[in-house]
Amino acid sequence: MNGAPEVEVGGVVFKYAELRTGSRGIKIWTAAAKPVEYKLRPDPHESREYNKKPERFYLEVATAIGGLFNAAPGAWPPYGTQVHVALTDEDYALDQP
Repeated sequence: MNGAPEVEVGGVVFKYAELRTGSRGIKIWTAAAKPVEYKLRPDPHESREYNKKPERFYLEVATAIGGLFNAAPGAWPPYGTQVHVALTDEDYALDQP
């Protein structure tokens, strides 16, 4: 997973990758926390904005997850949690893959 994009949120570096298993999802991890995978609902692939800037979309999702991780000291958000993505102006559920 070397070369994965990363974002720093609250002093913690999160690495992430797009998952392409039917509908889209994200895998996210830190140096100290095991990876977690989420299926995104609704499927962002249906969004024109997502298709124009998928890198920005996943950066925004990873940033939102990172903020939730830091707020619950070191716990990944539970399945069903909603995150808002400004690029598409939509809320996405972090579902079990």
